[in-house]
Amino acid sequence: VLIRHSMPRAFLVALACVLARAVAAATPIVVTDAATAPAGLDGVGRDASSRARLRCNACVVAVDAIYEDVEGERARRGGRATLELAVDVMERTCARVGREFGLQMRDDRVTEMFSDDATVARARGRWITTYVSEACGTLIDGEHDEAWVELVNGGGNRRREVMCFERNRVCESAEAAKNANSARGAPGRDEL
Repeated sequence: VLIRHSMPRAFLVALACVLARAVAAATPIVVTDAATAPAGLDGVGRDASSRARLRCNACVVAVDAIYEDVEGERARRGGRATLELAVDVMERTCARVGREFGLQMRDDRVTEMFSDDATVARARGRWITTYVSEACGTLIDGEHDEAWVELVNGGGNRRREVMCFERNRVCESAEAAKNANSARGAPGRDEL
C-alpha cells in the first residue's frame, strides 16, 4: 500500500490505528476480553495493577520494535535518520506489531510479557493485541517524531525510559520502563 506523504499527519496516524485494529480483529481469538478471560490467565489483565504492567510492557515492546526498524532502515540507507524516514518506518512497524505480538505462555499459564517470537507459545486475542496496537499508535502520533529522530541518531540507549516514562508516563518509573518485558523485570523473552 502506498501512502502519499502529502496527506495530513493526523489522517495517516488514524489510518494506521484503524489498520492495526483491523489486523488484530482478524487474528484468531483465544481470549476475547479480560472480564471473561479463562482461568489460565490467573488475573492477567483483570486488575488495575496488572493492566498498568501490561500497558508498560506493551509500550516497551512497541518502542523496541520502532527503534530497531528505524535504526535498521537508517543503517541500510546510510547517514543519519530523518523525520521522513522515521515517519515512514514507524507506520509500517505499528501495522506489524499488532499482528505479531501476543502474551507469552509459561507452564500453561499466560504471563504479562509480550513476545513476537514464533517459537514461544503465546496467547493471542483482540484484548491482548489492543495493548500493543494502542501503545504503538500513541508513540507515532506526531507529537514524538522529533524525539524518535534524536533517539535513533543518538544511539537510543534510553529509548524505553524516554518514550514510556518521561514522554508518555505509561510506566510508573524510569526503572520500570527500563526493565519492563525483560528478564530483569520478570521472566521474558531475554531468558528464552
